[in-house]
Amino acid sequence: MKLRKLLCLMVVLALAFTFVLTGCQQQTTEAPEDEASEQPSGEETAETPAEDDGWAYNWSQDDIAEPVELTWYVIGATEQEDQDMVEEEINAYLADKINATVDIVFMDYDPYQDTVGTLLAGGEQIDVCFTSGWARTPAYRQFAADGMFVPLNDYLAEGGILYGTREIIGDSFMNATQIDGTNYAIPCNKEQAHNWGFLFRKDIVEELSLDVESVDSLEALEPILAAVQEAHPEMIPLVTATGENCYRLLDWNTFSSDDIPGALYPDNRDNTIVNQFAMPETEALYKTMQSYYEAGYVRSDADTYSDWQNDLESGQGFCICQSMKPGKDIEYSMGSAYEWIGVDVTPAVMSNREADGSMMAIPVNSENPDRAAMLLELANTDKYLNNLLNYGIEDYHFNKVDDNVIALSEENTGWRPNITWVFPNQFMNYTMSSEDPDKFVNFTAYNQSAIPLNNLGFVFNSADVTNEISALQAVSLVYTPQLNAGTGDVDTLLPEFLAELDAAGADTVIAAMQEQYDAWLAK
Repeated sequence: MKLRKLLCLMVVLALAFTFVLTGCQQQTTEAPEDEASEQPSGEETAETPAEDDGWAYNWSQDDIAEPVELTWYVIGATEQEDQDMVEEEINAYLADKINATVDIVFMDYDPYQDTVGTLLAGGEQIDVCFTSGWARTPAYRQFAADGMFVPLNDYLAEGGILYGTREIIGDSFMNATQIDGTNYAIPCNKEQAHNWGFLFRKDIVEELSLDVESVDSLEALEPILAAVQEAHPEMIPLVTATGENCYRLLDWNTFSSDDIPGALYPDNRDNTIVNQFAMPETEALYKTMQSYYEAGYVRSDADTYSDWQNDLESGQGFCICQSMKPGKDIEYSMGSAYEWIGVDVTPAVMSNREADGSMMAIPVNSENPDRAAMLLELANTDKYLNNLLNYGIEDYHFNKVDDNVIALSEENTGWRPNITWVFPNQFMNYTMSSEDPDKFVNFTAYNQSAIPLNNLGFVFNSADVTNEISALQAVSLVYTPQLNAGTGDVDTLLPEFLAELDAAGADTVIAAMQEQYDAWLAK
């Protein structure tokens, strides 16, 4: 039986575009006429392909003479009911493009982070996998430093397999994820800023006349949670899980994964890296969560529970802390049984989290790295395949309302991964009929409004402190689930947590971060 699947992949080659590339043989493929469209970039200066009769790829028929099978691991969804149907369509489309078939393995957030790093370390044959700066494993910086990912610079160079991807994403966004000048993964072309806030169940908000728009902090949420608990004692007022919790409202500007000490304040107040877990703001948030837990606003097993999506879709959950962006509530509502209202809490900032927050890497375990690179090139440049991955089969899973506007089928719901931020190049997505037609214009305005953080473009090289990083992560995995969920006594747990972080080498890691960061600032 197939493993759980997912990931962002490919889509049609715009008939109106071409890349004029020199120095090697090329395979040129034309997209169906009705799929031709512009491919905007998240970066204003990123180039788009020249207009011509197709998109020229930097590989020849000889390069794809032998058929291969690829495996793609993706985070954030579970195996889809119509997975076999959609994969058959994907693989039929890929046959003459790269002569490969793809097995997409979807995994929910915690299972992915608990499993994929171990598989890679054990030599599992994986050709493409999701990685990020926030993931516990495979954590981008650590796995790149450990030699687990294929260096991509040659693929990204002019004439390389991934040159089209680099031109679309743009150098500044691509360079923000380099480690000592080397790219080890491809960032998803999407919004280039972030902020945090809450999603609220719209029907409950309207039923109880709740003023959710006034919520500007975790503490301001309390009277709303109390009202929901009183009116609906069967509900979970604040959905909290190991992978999704309100700790994110602090928005620490981290230098490694979120569970490793070492961060700046997210307001550019200075360039001194601190242990964010020891800061008074963190302690205050932990104590607020403890009070919410004691009041019964969160589920009793929130420190071990991971299936937050089930809480929302089963009708139990009322609100949840989420990463926000223009149209986030509408986007989430499209894949949900309920409508949701989004409320921003933190300001929009531009940080390394955006560049390395959703990436695709080629593991060194891949037996076909060239073909895996071709798959990623298609995923970033082929509109038809991109939307096939995101929305399924046209006239079955969705119907076109206009050239670039679709409506999802109410009957055929067997392909709803709902992770457009994971699949490459979100700017190629169709717009839903329920969405703002200016969605991607709003994305550009959102990017431009964000505050660039001081360390934007700096990437910490953890190669000299990998043992300390592993030890610190192990300590965090013991304490942060309880503190984030409020299930333990903060006055007891937090001092223990900080003492164990110190013993595991927190000061050593922060000093290494500061030294590299200071040198980068001085350039």
